Amino acid sequence: MPRRKKTPRSRSELCLVYYSNQLLFEPPDSTVHPLETILEWDTLERQKLIKREIFLNKYARDGDESQLFVKFFKFHKVYDLIPTSAKLVMFDIKLQVKKAFFALVHNGVRAAPLWDSTFQKFVGMLTITDFIRILRMYYRSPEKEMGELEEHKLETWRKELQHEFQPLIAIGPDASLYQAVSRLLEKKIHRLPVIDPATGDVIYIVTHKRLFRFLCLHLKSLPRPSCLDQTLAELGIGTFNDVAVAREDTQIIEALGIFLDRRISALPILDSSGKLCDIYSKFDAINLAAQGSYNRLDITLKEANQHRNDWFEGVTKCTEDETLGTIMDRIAKAEVHRIVVVDSSNHVKGVVSLSDILNFLVLKPGREEEQRFREEEEEEETARAASITPPLNMSGEASPPSPPPSSPFPPPSVGSSVLSALAEAVLQRPLLLEHAVFTTEAGDAAVLTSKSCEFDIILGMEEED
Repeated sequence: MPRRKKTPRSRSELCLVYYSNQLLFEPPDSTVHPLETILEWDTLERQKLIKREIFLNKYARDGDESQLFVKFFKFHKVYDLIPTSAKLVMFDIKLQVKKAFFALVHNGVRAAPLWDSTFQKFVGMLTITDFIRILRMYYRSPEKEMGELEEHKLETWRKELQHEFQPLIAIGPDASLYQAVSRLLEKKIHRLPVIDPATGDVIYIVTHKRLFRFLCLHLKSLPRPSCLDQTLAELGIGTFNDVAVAREDTQIIEALGIFLDRRISALPILDSSGKLCDIYSKFDAINLAAQGSYNRLDITLKEANQHRNDWFEGVTKCTEDETLGTIMDRIAKAEVHRIVVVDSSNHVKGVVSLSDILNFLVLKPGREEEQRFREEEEEEETARAASITPPLNMSGEASPPSPPPSSPFPPPSVGSSVLSALAEAVLQRPLLLEHAVFTTEAGDAAVLTSKSCEFDIILGMEEED
């Protein structure tokens, strides 16, 4: 059952809603994070923005414009993304699968951190993709009830799908947004928990959409790179080969299989003439839980989408000859995760996702800059090594490299003590060694001088600097 902290709300806080099978009357103190945890954009933040504007404008004049958004994302920290007030849903792994997905629908979220109350730590994320995996695993036919789904707990699902499960990938609030983009795209995940290093609590979830929205909010105050005024065809962003599509009569169970097998999050739907008429996304699948109809996976996508006809405004689409800036603005206003590229006849040509845009604007140029930096370092190291000329011998040839200098402390000969060996070393090399300090096995420190080769034992000391 959900537990919510009932305390007076400050201007800035994070409310955690925790779902568990256990009835607890004393919620933990960490369910509400105060202003100190979630930082506001105060005077210091405004000064930071002014400094950013000066830096990026100068970089736009003197530097490589492809690095502008890289510098922007490296300049900002993850805590800049965190709103002053937010709600976060999390689940105990002992919660039943059915209740967990009902809770996702009830709270209007697409994912939630998983809490292991036995080990007192976060162990992963529950996402809509997991819901689809579970449906696909347990579904047999419309006539058979999925009793396992009603009874299984999240920890049971984790064990059965452990080959699909990956350890929790997270980030700290002080990491840069560039690091967040890199982790999302390189790990091929859609949600990145932000963990407070002081408490170990998850305080926010970073997504492609939130990163993209943050960029769009600041776009007008940033220097405008020329790529935003180039067309999609010129830039080559998106997927245009072997685009996954579905038909109106495609069954839900087939669509779920395509989501998992092709690792995509949405399917453009074509009508009988092959033209774009609708779209079915992973998020639409969660409505099966809301309606309690997850055993009716044989219905068509057209039937499944009828519930949203009242509010659905149509598929967000564009053409290849529209500019990247125009497309980004359209995606931001529609608050969608991808845009379908069509031709003049409304036939599907491709799909451009938020990850495609972030990869093009941020990760790809960032990696290219890092590669250039490594190559320059290697060239400098090679030039530095080549500039060192070996000495010539009497015949004018390069002398062989000198052997490494021998240790000033030769190993003691058989039958001699360590002290006598060190004393011999001091006497043999008076110009190199004025004194020698060592520690005996007993923990005593000894100092030998080259003048008299006398030594003093300093008892009770382990080391002498």
